[in-house]
This record gives sequence, structure tokens and C-alpha cells, in this order.
Amino acid sequence: MAFAPLTTERLTLRAMVAADAEPLAARRSDPDTAAFQAWTIPYPPERARDLVAAVAGMDGPTRGEWFQVAIVESASGHSIGDVAVHLSDNGHIAQIGYTLNPSARGRGFATEAAAAMVDHLVTEVGVHRLEAETDPRNEASARVLKRLGFTLDGVKREAYLLDGVVSDSAFWGLLAREWRSEPAR
Repeated sequence: MAFAPLTTERLTLRAMVAADAEPLAARRSDPDTAAFQAWTIPYPPERARDLVAAVAGMDGPTRGEWFQVAIVESASGHSIGDVAVHLSDNGHIAQIGYTLNPSARGRGFATEAAAAMVDHLVTEVGVHRLEAETDPRNEASARVLKRLGFTLDGVKREAYLLDGVVSDSAFWGLLAREWRSEPAR
């Protein structure tokens, strides 16, 4: 059974399709987008096609795997970003991440898309805890997480290495009961 799209006031989160590979490669090749991420630039189109092909066949978040959906702006029908989810092997914890095209930033889309996925993970998948990891300098992502109700659990100093550059990692957490009591929508 294919992943059923999630809809919000302005967005649809849907399974990725082959046409999402080119915008994904372009987004991930943008220096501002990649600045705080775990990939190097340029992000090759072949790698994007492989990622899309891998997740396109999944039915949704799967234990022990990363699953990714496209964020589509309903008004234009254009793919403007993506949300990624990794479920722990026991399905108890979900890690979430998101990226947006530069032109889509600053309009609340990341919060809206991530909230839809968090709600799905809590109400449909049954996760107990949600987590996110950011570079502490990524203030925009931290604002999104705070709006969603995530709490900063701590910062590991110099715990992350990418292309020879060492940086800190901020770890965020949200419990399902916290989401249920005050969902940030």
C-alpha cells in the first residue's frame, strides 16, 4: 500500500516520484541549503535519482530506514522541499529532518510540513519520541523545532565532521504526550 498523502492548509506531503529528483539535486546543491547538512555539494543528479527510487517504493516510515516525502505547495503544484523520517529499529523513536527550496523559506512552510509529519508519526505510526539534530548555528531550523514544541536536549561539542570541518551538534526531542497536549499546527 502506497504512502497516503498528508494535506495541510497550503501543502501536500506525498511520496516522491522520479520528477522530484532534479529539484532535490538542485536544492541539495545550493550552498545555503547544504551549509548545515550531512551532504557535500554539488549533490549529483544520479544520487538524487537513487534516493528517490529507494524511497518511492516504500509504503511510509519503516523501522530502521530513512523515508522521505516531497513537500508540494498546493496553490502552484510545485515541489518546494522534502521531509525525511528515520524510525528506530523498534519504532519507538522517529528522527525528523526537512529542507526547503530557498524561494520557499520564511513563509512557514517548514513548520507546516513538519507539523503534519509529526502528527502522522504520533497518531498513525505510534512513535513515543521524536528527535531532530541540527547544527547549533542553524537558527532557522531551531525556530521551526521550537514552534513544534521540541526541547533542546543538549549539544555535543565538536561531534560532527563533514569534509574535514568539525562542528557541534544540537539534539532536540519531543514526546508524543507533549504533542498530543499542545500540537503546534
